[in-house]
Amino acid sequence: MPPCMKATPIIALAIIIASTMVLAAAPSDGADGESYYYSQLDANGKAIYNELSNYEGYYEPSFTVTVQLPGFILFEDDIDAKAYAKAETYAKDVLTVALWAKYLSEPMFVHLWNLPVEAVAGTVTVSEATVTVDEGIKTGFVAASVKFTLSVPSKLAEDLESRMKAVKTAAQSISNGVTGSNNAEMAKNIAKAIAKDCKFTESMDADEGSVSNIYDCLVLGESGSRGFGQAFSLVCQLKGVEAITVNGSYYKDKTERIDSMWNAVECDGKWYDVDLINYKLGYGGTIMAGTTTNLTNNNSSRLHATVYVPERITGKSIDLMPHEIEREGYEFPDERPFYEKYSDYILLAGVAAIIIAFMAYAVRTGNIRIEY
Repeated sequence: MPPCMKATPIIALAIIIASTMVLAAAPSDGADGESYYYSQLDANGKAIYNELSNYEGYYEPSFTVTVQLPGFILFEDDIDAKAYAKAETYAKDVLTVALWAKYLSEPMFVHLWNLPVEAVAGTVTVSEATVTVDEGIKTGFVAASVKFTLSVPSKLAEDLESRMKAVKTAAQSISNGVTGSNNAEMAKNIAKAIAKDCKFTESMDADEGSVSNIYDCLVLGESGSRGFGQAFSLVCQLKGVEAITVNGSYYKDKTERIDSMWNAVECDGKWYDVDLINYKLGYGGTIMAGTTTNLTNNNSSRLHATVYVPERITGKSIDLMPHEIEREGYEFPDERPFYEKYSDYILLAGVAAIIIAFMAYAVRTGNIRIEY
């Protein structure tokens, strides 16, 4: 491996079942980045995340699952208990946050590819419960289980297995062709390889109800930012590069803000942003960027921290956040050819040599007299 909703429990919060009762997350396709988002989940979020591991490599168009929630959180009424597990609207309840953690961590989990545009409905079972606290015995309600259905994007439902094999083959081909001395070099070369063969089409994510995915990016060769971001994470996982997918938005200009997805990559214990979309569009400062890196093109220069806005996925007991990136961007060695790097100096030296030669000639021929 290269080096380098707001409703809070009203009575009491009592975690009775330790997190050790929740099975460790099972990695998918060598997912190194999953542990970061997974570690931010509570016991119930981890239970949902782990249950989905049983459906990795599952090629039916949909499945329904019921997850028992081991984390004991007491609420005063059953409405709050249900809202904690799954709100009626598209709020960041524990189910939604756990699904986002899975989506951002495991890019090959095809049954979540529509998550950014399709809310997942859930049915919550609530139980009455009693807990002893300092004030005495308290009775309330807990979310005991949540039942939900996940489906693959309809355009991929037919012959799903062969489509997923095509994604794996394409990703492995990119992985086999990428080299680098550390994670930063790997990230740069992975970005180049993906951007070279995939066209960016903003409308594939911007249109209502539309979201791109890895199949669009790696197999069909045309994708929005989500397909690019997930494809980058997948190839990084295959190469053993620690990277995560970041959901958020960026300012296309000073006023227009659009939903987007990019990545963060670790190198030598530090984290940097990688944005394939603006890299594809010809901007500088998009690979291994820090908060003070300038996003540049021929006409403008904007500070990274003023352009990118990571989304904070907030639930009743969970905040899901990406890594905090470095202030300074990663400094790559200057790989330009010798003449390109030093052309200005060579030109100045040449002009100086010509002037000196001309003056020497003039002195010898008497056209210039030097008097003391």
